[in-house]
Amino acid sequence: MRSAPVLALLLLLAACEGPVGPAGENGSLALESLTLRLPVPASWTNNGPVEQWSAPAPLLTAQDIEAGFVVAYTDAKTPGSWMPLPLEFALATLTVVYEPGLVTVVIIKDQDKSLAYLYEGYRVRIAVAR
Repeated sequence: MRSAPVLALLLLLAACEGPVGPAGENGSLALESLTLRLPVPASWTNNGPVEQWSAPAPLLTAQDIEAGFVVAYTDAKTPGSWMPLPLEFALATLTVVYEPGLVTVVIIKDQDKSLAYLYEGYRVRIAVAR
């Protein structure tokens, strides 16, 4: 049974042998971002196990969502430290849903009680690569 990981490693190394192919064409990449600060709990909509808050995001286009690269991060009120979303906590999960021109921050939880107060002041950054 101990030989299985060794065999897997040897197969992986053997698969990487051979000449390196030619470099592809140089491309260009545009990066744009939007940073939002999560508001006071009264601004959120609480629908039982889901709370949500929406904000305009003019940088998000249908083309970006379908063919680009969109990613969301939060600082969790920790300056200089950004973590990708979704982010799971003991009581809830913080994530985002985006559509052209709009980003919705969502809290998924096990209870009907509002937990938005836990996230007040968090920053959420949406980054788009084109």
